[in-house]
Amino acid sequence: MKNSTASNRKTGRMIAKNLIILVVLVFVAILAMWAWFTDKSSATADDLSVKCNAPDGIQIAVVPHSADPPGNDDYIQGTITLSGETHKFIKDLSLTEITSDGINFVKPMLTQTNGKAEPDISADWETAVPNERYLSFDLYIRSKGTPTVYLDKGSKFSTLSTILTGKDAGNKSTDLNISRDAIVGATRFSIYEDITSEGTTTSTRRLLWIPRPDLYFSTSGSASLTENVTKDSSLSENTYKHTYWTADKVKTVMDDSEVTTSEAVTNSQGNTEYVLNSKTQIATLGTEQEFDGVKYNVSKVVCNMWIEGEDSEARLALVKGKFKIDLKLTINSN
Repeated sequence: MKNSTASNRKTGRMIAKNLIILVVLVFVAILAMWAWFTDKSSATADDLSVKCNAPDGIQIAVVPHSADPPGNDDYIQGTITLSGETHKFIKDLSLTEITSDGINFVKPMLTQTNGKAEPDISADWETAVPNERYLSFDLYIRSKGTPTVYLDKGSKFSTLSTILTGKDAGNKSTDLNISRDAIVGATRFSIYEDITSEGTTTSTRRLLWIPRPDLYFSTSGSASLTENVTKDSSLSENTYKHTYWTADKVKTVMDDSEVTTSEAVTNSQGNTEYVLNSKTQIATLGTEQEFDGVKYNVSKVVCNMWIEGEDSEARLALVKGKFKIDLKLTINSN
């Protein structure tokens, strides 16, 4: 944020309206080979950057998941930029499709039958490691007030290619007449908060989001990509549902009430975009903490982005797909 009188006046008006915007931008380039639930060949996320912007009155800090909490000097007023050049936890990230309920991340072992990979329930399965197989960071927010934090409508995952099917598709697959960027259909984003009560800490999921449920990779006949799949679709695989495997090797379909999807809107250029369909509360700044003699109210949430192997778009034909993430957090002051 520019340090100017005009900027300060603008920020003052925003605070007066009890609405402060925090924006996180993530660009993910998937640049290697995909394999079903396996790391024999993996997808590397290069040129990934995360920008976190906060106006006056709110300070933020970002650390890799499970790292030590930030100190006083780690919180900043304005913009945090993470990149592979300066943050090792991003540079070393190698996206491999895994499976998750948004809190627990699992990589099953496989069996091969007639060229088709299936999870092997008789073998030992691994716990997926954060920032090796999926992106995971802790977002800390502090304020002298007690605002409530929301992921706001308008947050979105978008493809770099504007055309995903047909001869004019961008970043076209070598196997099919579709764009590799349709890999965004297999992405998932979750936010959870660790709540401690009477000495026991429980991870409470605040959000599990299917950002692009409109995409469906059909395997009936010759494999093809179907866009604008509707929630009332009779397709055998409903892309508006989240299916995953538990660590106990149980295939599970999450209830609709636990899943957030996206809705189609027309942007200012007349193009269709898919944005978060509802404003979702993710945290409340209620834990008091002292930094160098100054008291703040602090909250931490864990943010995760992964490729869900149980989604139909987790296919080899979509190797080298690219997409970007635009997350908008709003904070209502109490």
